[in-house]
Amino acid sequence: MAPDEIVTITQRSDPAIQRIADISKPRFKPGSVMFLEDELPVAEAIRAGVRLVEVYADASHVPEDLVRLCASYGVPFRLIASPLMASVFKSGRRPEVVAVASTPPPAHLEDIDLGSGDVVVLDGVRIVGNIGAIVRSAFALGAAGVVLCDSQLDTVMDRRLVRASRGYVFSLPVVLAEADEVLRWARGRCRLVGLAADGRTTVGQVGRLDEPLGLVFGSELRGMSPGVGAAVDLTATIPMVEGAESLNVSVAAGIALFARSRLG
Repeated sequence: MAPDEIVTITQRSDPAIQRIADISKPRFKPGSVMFLEDELPVAEAIRAGVRLVEVYADASHVPEDLVRLCASYGVPFRLIASPLMASVFKSGRRPEVVAVASTPPPAHLEDIDLGSGDVVVLDGVRIVGNIGAIVRSAFALGAAGVVLCDSQLDTVMDRRLVRASRGYVFSLPVVLAEADEVLRWARGRCRLVGLAADGRTTVGQVGRLDEPLGLVFGSELRGMSPGVGAAVDLTATIPMVEGAESLNVSVAAGIALFARSRLG
């Protein structure tokens, strides 16, 4: 579809505009439908098979790659006149690409295939930007899934997490679970390796283990919770120069995942 063939919405009376205004509110929680923003998360959702009702872009910026992707997947696409887009997002962040999608069903622990890679377990990690970065690294480095314990998120389809992960929450099982549920699930399936400053081994040595692992990361402030810390089978550390106190949890996860990947 050529840019000059794309329909542009110019009237606020168009039902799509009211729907976008309603579901883009910060208080809105995904039910049967959800709001997506930015080109990369929208594109990843399409490639992952999420059913998109329609995709919209600010008429001042026509994302040609996304237009072609929508056409190839049969996803409706329209432009929104810039003044109208500005009136919808008059306060806060103004995205150039938005979409309305059917909310995917939540992933479960049973959806994680440990035959395809390790699982990342985040125990008390609550900064959404860090969680999103870890999901991106997990997908890029071949992990089988990510489990969130005590994240304080109500849903993996949280608008902030979708954006922070660049949409990879649609392409990788990301599961909300209680810690004791995860420990029961892991038993007999994989060894749990907790990353800690005083770990008994190093991530380099962990990288050489020929078995599925659960890589456990606690919060930067508190580390692993007592119950999870007591249950891990092994602790590992990332060697650092003297005087360095710690690494950001998303950086630590990326290092550990790369050590475990077969890409290096």
